[in-house]
Amino acid sequence: MKHESTSPDDVVVECDLPHAPEKVWRAITDQDLLGRWLAPADLRPEVGARFRLQPVESAPGAAMIDCEVIEAVPHRTLRWRQTEKEGSENSSVESIVTFELLPNRSGTHLRVIHDQFRRVAIEARTADSNVVPFERRKASTRATRTRRPTIVCCLGALRRAA
Repeated sequence: MKHESTSPDDVVVECDLPHAPEKVWRAITDQDLLGRWLAPADLRPEVGARFRLQPVESAPGAAMIDCEVIEAVPHRTLRWRQTEKEGSENSSVESIVTFELLPNRSGTHLRVIHDQFRRVAIEARTADSNVVPFERRKASTRATRTRRPTIVCCLGALRRAA
């Protein structure tokens, strides 16, 4: 199933890897291999499994990213929802990451989609009120956030790990 991009904020990267889908699947689902090219994680490729991506120490201020697998079709599709707290702000960004693996003559066509970005409030009530402080921003604020290593930036390392 091919996922179509619908927003200008979506990040879509495609590449051909000279490895069978089984080997690429292993590179994106094996905890040790995932830790080599993306971030250490306790990922289990099962729908409903929760895990955390632990940012590398070289990413200052990076918080752990909480994830939940929402689709897992071995050697074909891995999809998770992730929630990343934004620094000292009382909000987080939820998004979806999808890996699509399609066999081709030379190995595997890999398509990675990072989309459905949405800002959500983190409950932070004060002693004086029951109001959650949260300021809604334009969708384009994603471009002004501090840039951290993303899944897309790590694809070169995935090529080496596969």
